[in-house]
Amino acid sequence: MNRIFLMTALLFLIISNNNAQRSYISLSTGYGLGFNTLPSYNRDNTTYKKVNYSLGEGVNIGSSYGYMHNKYIGAELGMTYLIGGTTTTNSTVSYYYGQQVKNTVNIHSNMIRINPSLVIYTGKKGINPYIKIGAIIGMGPIIKDINQVDEYPNNTPRISVMQIKHYGGIALGTTASIGAIFRIDEAITLFGELTFINMTYAPTKSEITKYIYNNTDILGSLSTRQRKTEYVEQIEQPYYSSDSQPYKSLKQKQPFGSIGLNTGVRYNF
Repeated sequence: MNRIFLMTALLFLIISNNNAQRSYISLSTGYGLGFNTLPSYNRDNTTYKKVNYSLGEGVNIGSSYGYMHNKYIGAELGMTYLIGGTTTTNSTVSYYYGQQVKNTVNIHSNMIRINPSLVIYTGKKGINPYIKIGAIIGMGPIIKDINQVDEYPNNTPRISVMQIKHYGGIALGTTASIGAIFRIDEAITLFGELTFINMTYAPTKSEITKYIYNNTDILGSLSTRQRKTEYVEQIEQPYYSSDSQPYKSLKQKQPFGSIGLNTGVRYNF
């Protein structure tokens, strides 16, 4: 983590000492597929199936400011907005006395990400290949929607709809890209790149923000302990929390890795 912040500080310093004739701004968009995933599971009465997911999968919309120290070396400070895709898991469990519980869980995240990078070019005319390495810092909640149906013999099903927001802390990681630029004229340059992102996020808090049971909103009836959770590195035993305090649980890292293609345009100063 200290290395990431050191790299960020150094790149900010490089960019701040810029020459307007060697600077550029860019706009880009692309899509990343999940990479460095964790397993979740689909389950029914006869099958237990693993579903790998990464919350970093989705559409990327971004902009950046860059500075060329010379024709081979540059620094870039980018900002992207991740519109994350949704991962869905389903489970169905039957009990011997006839009860059947069906759960559907949808999880996704939208995140703002800041990405300082070092860029190394080949210096070729025409199509100019490059590699880019850097750090990435992300901020944004994880949203989990849960729908549960409890079915009993000769009784009306009991339906629960819940939304949980996981937040707090920042996501950290590293990035690497392989790409190429093609200069249209002195002002306009097109580019495309394949980008790898290795990032995880361990929220420090969560809160139930929606709870409807059989079409009745019961969120207000929950205690603080039932509604809120704080995630920590260690819990001393025995552990007890009062109804007026958030429940404590261990932190768990969520994957935000991706591999994807981004394309865009630069305006050169």
